[in-house]
Amino acid sequence: VLGRFGRNIAAGMTGGLGYFYDDKNILPNYLNTDTVQAQRIITIEGEKQLQGLIQQHASKTGSLKSQEILENWSTSLNKFWQIVPAAESKIPETNPKYSQIASSVK
Repeated sequence: VLGRFGRNIAAGMTGGLGYFYDDKNILPNYLNTDTVQAQRIITIEGEKQLQGLIQQHASKTGSLKSQEILENWSTSLNKFWQIVPAAESKIPETNPKYSQIASSVK
C-alpha cells in the first residue's frame, strides 16, 4: 500500500505478506495485532520482493509516487512496514535466520 490506510489493518490476515509505505510512522496505531506483527524490512529478500512489486506497479500504472519511491530507494525503504502473520515468520523475506543472502539491510 503506497497511499492512505485506515484502522484495523490486517484483521483476520493469516497468510501472505503486506507492505505499507508509512512516511508519518503511524501504522502501528492502526494495526490489528491479533494475528500479525509489523516490522521494518530486515532481509535482502524482503527488500527485493518489495522493490519488485513497486517496479511492477510503476510500469503498469505510471504512478508518480512509486517512481519517486524507487528514485529515492535508500531513504524510502526505511519508511515501509512489512506485515507478517505468524505462518510467514520463518521465511527468507521476513527473518534473517532463514535468509540465503548475506544482508546489510537494517
